[in-house]
Amino acid sequence: MLDIYYDNLIYDIAEASISFSTEHPNFPATNLKNRMISEPWRSQYGAGSGWGRFVVEAGVNDRLDFTDSGAAAVTALLTAGIYNADTLADHIAAQMDAVSADTWTVEFLEAGVNVLHWRITSDDFGGGGAVILRWATGANTARTVGGSIGFDVTADDAAALTYTSDYVAIHTEEFVDFDLGSPQAMRGFFLRRHNIQAGGAIQVWIDNADDFAGGIKINFTMQDDILARIYTAAVSYRYLRFIVTDPTNTDGYVELGVGSAAPRFRSDRNYAPGKATAPHDQSLILKSTGGQTSTVQIEKYRTWPYAFERSGQIAAYDAFFDRVGFSLPFFYVEDDETPLITARYVTMKAYATREAGGGVRHDIALTFEQER
Repeated sequence: MLDIYYDNLIYDIAEASISFSTEHPNFPATNLKNRMISEPWRSQYGAGSGWGRFVVEAGVNDRLDFTDSGAAAVTALLTAGIYNADTLADHIAAQMDAVSADTWTVEFLEAGVNVLHWRITSDDFGGGGAVILRWATGANTARTVGGSIGFDVTADDAAALTYTSDYVAIHTEEFVDFDLGSPQAMRGFFLRRHNIQAGGAIQVWIDNADDFAGGIKINFTMQDDILARIYTAAVSYRYLRFIVTDPTNTDGYVELGVGSAAPRFRSDRNYAPGKATAPHDQSLILKSTGGQTSTVQIEKYRTWPYAFERSGQIAAYDAFFDRVGFSLPFFYVEDDETPLITARYVTMKAYATREAGGGVRHDIALTFEQER
C-alpha cells in the first residue's frame, strides 16, 4: 500500500515554535521547518563562533586526572553545565590551574593540520619537562572529560608538555526542538539531507514534557539521502526533538535538511500493477556552427505514476490535492515494510479522477515528481 505523509506538523502548525542547541546564523534551525532541501540547518561553527554544544554531566565527564611538571598528581574538578568549545576550553584550563602550580592552556583548534582537535599545554613551571594526562590510570577514569574532547582514554598521555587530541571533537550533542502546541497524532518521521558521518547517529524524541524525560526515543537507521521511521500505530505527543551525536564530523558542524512528523493518509485501494518509473534529464546539449558539442548539466530526476481503481475516498484525495497542489513537497512511502528503500520526497505532478461507480467510486491517477 502507498502511504502519504503530507500533513507535516512541524511545518503546518502555526504554534510550532522552535528552539535549538546551536545554529549558524546563515543556516538557522527554522530551515528544518521549511520544505526546501537547499536550505538546511547547521550547528554553530567557524572562527569566533564558539563552536558546538558540550554538556558536562556530574559523575559522567566532570573530572581530569593529571600529573603536573612538579610531579604533583592532582584532579581538575569540572562544573556540570552546558558549554561551547571555547568556554569549555577556558573552564578546563581554569580548573587545572586551580589545583596545579603549572599554568595550563587548553585550546579548541580552529585551523592548521589538527583543526577541530583539542590541545592541552603546560608552561612547565615545575621544571620537570613533562606532564601526564592520566586518562587510564587516574582515580576518576570512569568520569573523565577526555573522551568528550577527543582524547583516546584507553592509555595515558605521557612524556611531553603539549598533547593534541587523537580525534576531532566538535560537540557532545546538537538538537532542534519543536513545540506543536498540543499533542498531535504522528505516524511517520522523516529527514531529507544530512551530513552525518560514519559513527554518527540521529534520533527523534517525542514527549508531552519539554524536558523529554519520558516519551519515546526513536533511532533512525543511517543512510544517505532520506531517513525514515514508520510507526505501526499513531502516537500523540506535543514536543518533538531531532537530536544528533556526531562529534568526529570533519565538516566542523552537523547539518539536517527537511524534517517531517506527520499522520498517515492511506488509500482504501492499493495502486494498480504495472507502475513505471520515468527518468528525466533536462540537461542542455548545444552544437556550435562548427559541429562541436557542449552540454549544460542539470540535475536528473524521476517521476512515479500511480493509479487507484474504484476508490471510495475521492473527498480525501481532493483534500490532499487542495493542501499540496503542485507546489508543496511531501514525503510518501511505497511500502511501509521497507521505508528506507521506498520513502521519497516529491511534489505532485498530475492529479486526475474519473467516476467509476455512480459517483461513489472513482478511478484516481497521481504522478509524483522527485524534489531536488
